[in-house]
Amino acid sequence: MNELIKQIRDLLRVNDTEQSFYDTNNSKVVIYPYMTYSVDTEWYSNSTDEGTVDIDIFDNIQSYERIITLEQLIKDKFRLASFGYENFILRIDYVRSNTIPTADPLIKRRTVQMHIKVDWRN
Repeated sequence: MNELIKQIRDLLRVNDTEQSFYDTNNSKVVIYPYMTYSVDTEWYSNSTDEGTVDIDIFDNIQSYERIITLEQLIKDKFRLASFGYENFILRIDYVRSNTIPTADPLIKRRTVQMHIKVDWRN
C-alpha cells in the first residue's frame, strides 16, 4: 500500500508549482496552491482492490482560477488512465469535483474524486 500511495503522489505532481501531500500539509512554509490526498481501497477480488482517491486543492487568492487549472490538468491526465509498476497496475478515472466552503474568505478549496482499481501482480 505504501508503494501505491507514493506512486499516486508522484502522479499528482502535474506541474512544477504545486505541492502534493498525503493526508495533511505539514510544511513549515505553505506554498499555494497545494493538494492533499487520501487513498481508500477495499478488496474486490483475489488480486484486485478498488477504491477512491480524494484530492483537496487549496489556494489563497480570491478566485478559483489556479485551482480550476490544476483540476483540469488532473482531469486530463487521469481520465481512463492506466499506469504499470513493478508490483501492480493502477487504473484511474476522474469521477467528480466540487467546491468546499472554508471559514477564511481568502482560502479557496475544491475537492476532486477519482475511482481507482489496483491489479496486484503476484
